Amino acid sequence: MKSPAPHVPDCRPGGLDNCRPGGLPSGLQGRLYRGLLLRKTLDEKGFTLAEIAVALGIFSFALVSMLGLLSVGMKSSRTANVQTAATNLLASITADI
Repeated sequence: MKSPAPHVPDCRPGGLDNCRPGGLPSGLQGRLYRGLLLRKTLDEKGFTLAEIAVALGIFSFALVSMLGLLSVGMKSSRTANVQTAATNLLASITADI
């Protein structure tokens, strides 16, 4: 005699919050079950490869942006130093007159 097929939840595209009572067989949350991507259980800890890739992408974007701002800041500092030197030179010349 064949064993009965496991219960497959009747979920709408909105996600697992719309599943009818009865839910999933125990221990299947967080896994790919008959084409449905399910949530992680509290027992499963850690990050997925996709989450790590997204985090690294965000970190890289922020780092490149800060390095770009660093070069702009150094250029502005150099310009300010030159203008200060020119102002001081002009002030000393006008003081001698």
